[in-house]
Amino acid sequence: MRPVDPEKSDRAFKGWYTDEACKNEYDFTKGVTENITLYAGWTLPEQFSLEVGETYYFDLSSMKIPGNKNWLLPDSTLHYVPFTYAGTISAYQLSQAQIPTESNVFETVHSVFVSDYNVTYGVSWDELNKEKLIFWGNIIKQQGVEYYIHAPTGGAGGRGPFNNEWQRIYDKNPDYLKNTAQRVSVSVGMLKIGSWCQDSSRTFTDENVIRAEGNIVSARPSSTSNDNGYRPLLTFALAYNVSYPKDYAGTVTLKLNGGKLGTSGDDLKIAVKNIEVLYPTGEEITFNAPAAAVIHPQA
Repeated sequence: MRPVDPEKSDRAFKGWYTDEACKNEYDFTKGVTENITLYAGWTLPEQFSLEVGETYYFDLSSMKIPGNKNWLLPDSTLHYVPFTYAGTISAYQLSQAQIPTESNVFETVHSVFVSDYNVTYGVSWDELNKEKLIFWGNIIKQQGVEYYIHAPTGGAGGRGPFNNEWQRIYDKNPDYLKNTAQRVSVSVGMLKIGSWCQDSSRTFTDENVIRAEGNIVSARPSSTSNDNGYRPLLTFALAYNVSYPKDYAGTVTLKLNGGKLGTSGDDLKIAVKNIEVLYPTGEEITFNAPAAAVIHPQA
């Protein structure tokens, strides 16, 4: 018989597991032939009702993102940049470059979209920081919703801290971090394009951390090597101590009806403000699609 689901004030119950790490869910259809121990698995409740793992498109065309545009992007004008909604995570952020440790970082709960690509490459950490694209603080407004655009935290090296944003997203689902093995030509051959992070390296204290598939490396912040890229996160910018309903943000689906963005004719989903929270008697909620010129009709 399945036990009654337990409750926890700040977590959502996700099931019973046979291991303490809660990786192997127990199958209650099997008979019990010996004494067993089951562990309750917990996860953060989602702040919003957007579909976690779904692709949403954002218009970054007005952002001054330095570097070379990634040739794999479906829209080189950056009007339609695909992001995966990773949902709600608990991770630390930084306000300046520093070597993070378990004792000097503060973990917060926030909801994030992560870019499916390094939007640009061959770009230095310094150039990105000059445009206020590394740390929280630069707010962009998309379809009535405000977001912080920033680089992820990535830890200080192989020994953590592991409550960084890159790791939290990966632990939630590795598939949320897409195209992390894309390679580019550099002087020593073909290397993966890594993503600049906020953190300084523990091993090389004058360098900043870079994450890619299976890699935690670092480089001097002035380096413009082709294997240094910018993969932005968009984090909901929420007012302090204000309650937001789960349906604060909604989805508009654009059906291309035979047209294509790049080589794909798939539907495009865009996150929009669904409910006005701070100023309910303020401006009307409207939707404005990004530039249509990049959507090509069916040949």
